[in-house]
Amino acid sequence: MLGVCVSFCVDCRFKVDEYFSSMDMKDHSLATVATYFEQGVFAGILKYESVIRWADRVILQDPEPLLEIIDISFARSEAEILLGCKSLGADTKHVLAGKLLFSKLLSEVEEFPDRVEEICSKGIHIAINFEIDDIVYFELMGVAEELEYIRLKTSDAGFVQDSVLSLQAILSRYAVHPENSGLDI
Repeated sequence: MLGVCVSFCVDCRFKVDEYFSSMDMKDHSLATVATYFEQGVFAGILKYESVIRWADRVILQDPEPLLEIIDISFARSEAEILLGCKSLGADTKHVLAGKLLFSKLLSEVEEFPDRVEEICSKGIHIAINFEIDDIVYFELMGVAEELEYIRLKTSDAGFVQDSVLSLQAILSRYAVHPENSGLDI
């Protein structure tokens, strides 16, 4: 009888652990998404309207959406969005969010190579806030210094193009594309 009880308790514990780990994963994923939006809006990479569209989509898909997501859906200012993201657990310890933002910056530099200085500056902001890797910070600072030198000393478009290529290479190494993240953003 003791063997049956022990077996039942082990099975029961496994199911409870499995349930809570899936809940933890959901909470972790939600916090990562909230961090992506919070830091993206804060850094000027994302518009706060994109966060509202995400919240609206979640509300339509979830029969019982969290109150915090409903609050984001009704937010009408950047400050309300940032507050809503914080209430969902936004925290820069969710490094995946920073890598997703690098992916967004990579798309920006490919679409708007003439804004390379601004995009590089945003990348530095993300590298600092997320503490992704000291190397990425120094690489981005190197590109920023190259661009500063080019701006002050020359107007040769070839040198700017080299900086664009350097920035693309750096962002490509560290970026995680949303479709590869398993997150709904």
